[in-house]
Amino acid sequence: MTPLLFIKHKGFNARTVENDVSILSEKFSVKMYEVNTSKGIGFFTAFIKQFWWLLFFIYRYKVIFIWFADYHSLLPVFFAKITGKFSVINIGGYDADEILIGKPHSFKDKFRKFCVVYSVKNCSKLLPVSGIMKGYLEKAVSPDKCETVYCCVDTGMFPPPAEIPVKENIIITVGGGGAFIKEAKRKRLDLFIQLGNDFCQKYPEYNAQFFAIGHNAGSETYSYLLPMIKNKNVELKPATGSIDELISYYKKASVYMQLSFYEAFGIAQVEAMMYGCIPLSNPGGAIKEVIGNAGFTVENYDIDKYLQLIKEILDKKHEGLRLSAQKRAEQNFSLEARRIKLLEILSSHS
Repeated sequence: MTPLLFIKHKGFNARTVENDVSILSEKFSVKMYEVNTSKGIGFFTAFIKQFWWLLFFIYRYKVIFIWFADYHSLLPVFFAKITGKFSVINIGGYDADEILIGKPHSFKDKFRKFCVVYSVKNCSKLLPVSGIMKGYLEKAVSPDKCETVYCCVDTGMFPPPAEIPVKENIIITVGGGGAFIKEAKRKRLDLFIQLGNDFCQKYPEYNAQFFAIGHNAGSETYSYLLPMIKNKNVELKPATGSIDELISYYKKASVYMQLSFYEAFGIAQVEAMMYGCIPLSNPGGAIKEVIGNAGFTVENYDIDKYLQLIKEILDKKHEGLRLSAQKRAEQNFSLEARRIKLLEILSSHS
């Protein structure tokens, strides 16, 4: 099998990475290399170690596959270019965001930006995770260099139910930074809590529950968000300990909200759609692209509009969207769809 070097930053262990390793292992002999991108002496040591490792061992690999453009992508792209290797970067969100959108939450480190810009402009192929991300990238590189490959949900781990589960008056959002307040701010978790407070006060007869999932007691985001809660039906839930636990939230929830300023894709939203949650979100980035006609987006963070739509959904005025959301997630963002696209792009190098 063709040898492939898979590079990511240490600590990034998302299901999406596991999925890609599984897919690529069908056609390639995959070697994982992790880079410590934390700052300080650990980062410096990791950078030097990566340089020498690539100098001596890159010749063994025909394809270099990198998750995100960042510190860890600079040297692999450089060595791939001078040795004629095929280098691919799966890109979306924080990395491309800085180059082409310039959001205030992005990189401030000039060297980090240099790493990202160099990697994007000098790799062989860019795989943006959404169409809108592809459009942003094409402002900086040739359109021929970019090909959209959507993130995916593994239906083996998140099996779509044969029938839409019975829904409760539960509104959820998942994720939000863990230890990073700036991520909680980017995802507008403050607004999610405000909507929960307002809805529960205005419509107490619904006994609606608003759960922000992924915030362990004692974490920075937990301490930041907790004082905002003014109603007992608005809660911060800890990070789920298992996929089954997360699925149980998706099955019960009537509405899934993704209020982020910007998302390159939004995997949790797709997982929720798989279980018939109606998405009600801000249209930032690829959020609207992912939802399509299977849910709602609200412009300009119109609070009254959000409250109105939550009420309508709980009143069962949009039940047809549940099946639409499930079908859209299953047909467009499945593991099999990503598998076909990835292997098609890399087949000429296997």
